[in-house]
Amino acid sequence: MSTGRMTYLSLENSSYILDTNFDTNTRFLDLIEGQRENTYLLFPHRNAVEASKTMGATDTPIQVILIDATWNAAGAIFNNSLLLKSLNKIKFSSPPKSQFKIRTQPANHFVSTIEASDYLLRKLGEDTNGLLNPFHYMVDRQIEHQISNNPSHYRKWEH
Repeated sequence: MSTGRMTYLSLENSSYILDTNFDTNTRFLDLIEGQRENTYLLFPHRNAVEASKTMGATDTPIQVILIDATWNAAGAIFNNSLLLKSLNKIKFSSPPKSQFKIRTQPANHFVSTIEASDYLLRKLGEDTNGLLNPFHYMVDRQIEHQISNNPSHYRKWEH
């Protein structure tokens, strides 16, 4: 299960759209229709603005789009979408290091979809109500599986 799907299953008022072309996805277009001004794409783009500075300045409800994919695939989805490129972009200045112990992130500031969601909500002063619990459970099971199937290749996981 992807961490994007975990996020969707854990958060009320969320949507999960499985696609690579959002410019023509009618469900996605319906979600942002009339909401473009208050829709943000969380993506580490050079023109992105720090999330807490941008979104904390309004009482208007917002919606945040996250691309749930490997970093290479997320970059391709973004680069191939005029619509995603046109959205307000937000980023984190200094997110915590990813806790995805079984998988290496391409850079220190890259985190999984569920970690990004948790961090964003906390930055905005929201209670995340254990949002990362399923993620931690999954990571622990992956480590147990790795150890039991490859004890000679066991590597000491950071805690």
